[in-house]
Amino acid sequence: LEVKDCTAGESAYLRIGFLKVEDFVLSNLRLPQNAELNIGDCCFKKFKLTNFRNIGKFKLYKINIFNKKIGERFQIDNTSIGKADFESIDLTSFEKVVMFDNIFTNIDYSNVQWEKKIEVGQFGKSNKVETAKKRDTYRTLKNIALRNNDQPQALIFYKREMDNHWEITTWKKEFSNKLTLTFNKCTNNFGLNWWLPIFELLVIGLLLYCITLSSLDLNGCELQKYEAITNKIGKYFIFLNPLHKIEFMAKGCWSNLSYFLDAFFRVIGSLLIYQTIYAFRKYSRKL
Repeated sequence: LEVKDCTAGESAYLRIGFLKVEDFVLSNLRLPQNAELNIGDCCFKKFKLTNFRNIGKFKLYKINIFNKKIGERFQIDNTSIGKADFESIDLTSFEKVVMFDNIFTNIDYSNVQWEKKIEVGQFGKSNKVETAKKRDTYRTLKNIALRNNDQPQALIFYKREMDNHWEITTWKKEFSNKLTLTFNKCTNNFGLNWWLPIFELLVIGLLLYCITLSSLDLNGCELQKYEAITNKIGKYFIFLNPLHKIEFMAKGCWSNLSYFLDAFFRVIGSLLIYQTIYAFRKYSRKL
């Protein structure tokens, strides 16, 4: 079924419902102010909404799969969807969800299962332009989720947005931005994973703690005193605290390298602790 190249009249009410067709295409439709279009209680294998301009009201609800086998596709592109309601749609049931070049500013949704991976369907998989379009699509969907106070879903879209932004940012032209993005990606997965920075803090802390011990200047220090220090695991946890005192162990035995390693870990440890707190607040902070 294909509906294309048409304009609804003022105050028109259009409804497409109770259909079971494999392919449904709605293209080049203009919905003027005070007009309304409802599409719902339908089963499609392929759903496509393209070149749709909505100034009125649009409602999409209860869209299901028709004879689910392979090749199911849900696509919205080149659309200014205007004021719209999405209800009871499981996008995860479609094999592919394609969205690009859309303006979504006033969408309310309820009981919508969003697909985590969105395709743009225009360019090759390695094309930088395609990746940029994916980033913009995820940013748009993130804003929709935030508008509907759906923080968990907004976080998913935010991560996808930042993954694509990291991918198209180059070391050569945007070194500082790439470095910042890489640090956030590797330490807390763009603010979504709080146990990762804790793990890195423990591992890096243990490594630098052992190196610091080996860098101590033992000339003039009692060997028994040094051995007693190395046998105290508690000193390691003191070392993990970026606010620990200088020469918190083996006072008078520190070398220049020991001071450098201690200062270096204070910086790294502080950053990782901040990344932990930042990720732990993912459901309460603003995106």
